[in-house]
Amino acid sequence: MSYHFLKSREVSEVVCRSVDLAYSNRNHYMRINRHLIVPHSNWVTAAVCLQKGGANNDKIAFRLRWLPSYVPTYLRDCFQSIGDTLERTIEGAMMLTFSSSSSPS
Repeated sequence: MSYHFLKSREVSEVVCRSVDLAYSNRNHYMRINRHLIVPHSNWVTAAVCLQKGGANNDKIAFRLRWLPSYVPTYLRDCFQSIGDTLERTIEGAMMLTFSSSSSPS
């Protein structure tokens, strides 16, 4: 069995394509600023989702392999009203996944 670890560039490419699919308007804020979404954003988004789902800081730290003292900093420094933005981005990612899996290899 061999392993392939994702590289930052690979994650960034998928994120940019997902944003493009989720936001068809080229002038939308997310499309214009998609290059600012870095792979580390996924960790912060996961922390926010876990918090919104009721997880406390210790559980968030355990799930994300962080020190518990890191959690409040990331949650404080992020955009807390992420619900709609997250939903649209996930919809774009799912569209990308399903369109890729239906295309011939």
